[in-house]
Amino acid sequence: MGMKTFDRIVDRIRVWWVVLGVVIVVLVTWFAAPYIGRRSLETVPEPEVRQRVLEYVHQTVSLTGGKLQDEEGDKDYFPHWEPCERRGDDAYRVLGIYGVDVDPGQGLAALHLTKDRWQGLGYKITEEKYHADGVSGDLAAFDPESRFGFSLYTSDTEWAFVLNVASPCYRSPVPLDQLL
Repeated sequence: MGMKTFDRIVDRIRVWWVVLGVVIVVLVTWFAAPYIGRRSLETVPEPEVRQRVLEYVHQTVSLTGGKLQDEEGDKDYFPHWEPCERRGDDAYRVLGIYGVDVDPGQGLAALHLTKDRWQGLGYKITEEKYHADGVSGDLAAFDPESRFGFSLYTSDTEWAFVLNVASPCYRSPVPLDQLL
């Protein structure tokens, strides 16, 4: 057996060790993916998170100087939960979508006021866009303390906004299929 043959055998062994290592990493990652970060989720009952969403909604409506549109009878306006993808079977978040009216002609002023007040509360502005019409725009923020996200988008008129509030992912103390 020559030196070249021995070197080829050693090279093949190295290649197989690398391939085996990659396969092990892929398998461990694949099996562990649903559990990665799962332990870091705080366990909070869904009604409590829903109440926090409503508190943020009323806070933001107050910050705009506007009023909440009539939400009676429209299930989409009420906060609802949805599963958090890739966070496990018991992970969920709560979303709320609301209509907010401000006085006609005050849409842009309401956006500026809300931005200033969100920043005053320590929220991070993640989107700020004003439309070419000069009277409407979009604003989004994130509360680093609670990890809730907010967005305020101009609706069909410059004095009507769509307000979205989303909670971070939490672990439910009961199976998600038992939530109302």
